[in-house]
Amino acid sequence: MISAETLYHIGSWTIAVLGAGHIGVDLAMRAKVGAPAIEQQMAEFQVPLPGPIQRSLRDFHIGFSMMMGVLLIAFGTLNGILVSQVGAAVAGSATFAGFNAAVCAVTFVLAYRFFFIVPVVASAVATACFAGALLV
Repeated sequence: MISAETLYHIGSWTIAVLGAGHIGVDLAMRAKVGAPAIEQQMAEFQVPLPGPIQRSLRDFHIGFSMMMGVLLIAFGTLNGILVSQVGAAVAGSATFAGFNAAVCAVTFVLAYRFFFIVPVVASAVATACFAGALLV
């Protein structure tokens, strides 16, 4: 039977890899020659911010996308390190595994509603792993 620690590790690293993949795909898409027309329209749409700073809708899109990838990597890595250091005390904990299962369940719902199959599956795997860690 699979241990709570193994499930916790799988859930953690699934989220970290999802974040790394997100950043990699995003950067690869930006390296393409020629931006789609919608991206040019986003670049032209300026968002007024407090103070002298001006950003475009494209800037927000890129910034939020990169931030999401970094935070997914950090969330997954931090949880992976945590379970490596503390072990079963974390993996079977309703506080840690329960919180992570809830967070990943929310990401699953958001991914299902707004994204495509890769983040949907990754979020489902992570949710199942963290929830499973509570049950074993």
